Amino acid sequence: MEQPFLNHANEKLEIVYMSNSGTFTQRTVKVVSSDDDQVLAYCYLRNEIRRFSKENILAAYPKTLQH
Repeated sequence: MEQPFLNHANEKLEIVYMSNSGTFTQRTVKVVSSDDDQVLAYCYLRNEIRRFSKENILAAYPKTLQH
């Protein structure tokens, strides 16, 4: 399922991500750029820029919506 806001640079998001090994994590990220398959984002969990496969992002929503 395509998440349209994954395509907006500088958007701070909360994501649920599944690694290729099947590990689930919830992360706060700030999108740097994206293409059809991947999102390049600063990951606040790892404190570095990371590359995320869009097919492994199970949920994503703007950080401002979190209560």
